[in-house]
Amino acid sequence: MEIIKLERGRLSVLLGKSGLGKSTISVFNAAQELRESKSVLYFSYEYCQSIIYNKLHSHFGIKWTELFKVNVVDASGIGLDELCHIVRVRATQVDSVYIDYLDLVRSATFGENKDLANTLNLIATLDKLAKECNVAIVLLAQCDANSEVSDMVNELNNLVSMCEDPNKVIKMFIGRDKLFHSIINCQDISHVIWVDGANLEHFASINIKETYKD
Repeated sequence: MEIIKLERGRLSVLLGKSGLGKSTISVFNAAQELRESKSVLYFSYEYCQSIIYNKLHSHFGIKWTELFKVNVVDASGIGLDELCHIVRVRATQVDSVYIDYLDLVRSATFGENKDLANTLNLIATLDKLAKECNVAIVLLAQCDANSEVSDMVNELNNLVSMCEDPNKVIKMFIGRDKLFHSIINCQDISHVIWVDGANLEHFASINIKETYKD
């Protein structure tokens, strides 16, 4: 079951507030790809390599013998140029690339300079990289805790505005609880919403607590 919409040659941006499970959802999606015999390159800026491998094995049931299909990079301090170099070197051996997450890539690349132009150029570079290498690239991004749906839609559209064709970037955000499904009243349900122009489409839902096995 695909939770994140992704496609070879295209950049996917998944936006969400802190604590909504962006990393867990991305690792879960990577696990689903591994089950389909796809190969994954995962840049983990926030968690060490062993934590990602443990999530794949212990929580999402990927066998140790299947983990050879995923390459987890301890990405702390890795800037955009080095990240692009690693993807290019391994492009023929991977189907998808996960980058967790935007703010930390930007910090590793530009330091404390949070100029918007730097961020937009970074995302545009990843968009070009996906096309050049013909891999699916999934970029996680964090938004303000007080963001409403309209804010997240606007932020996604702004983030991809410097890409060659913003309409071809797959834009998604995570919603929680009754935001999109009034019958659901559970803090463990996260919904992935696909933004297509001005239209919002429910793409998938996941119960984090049920999925994340102890």
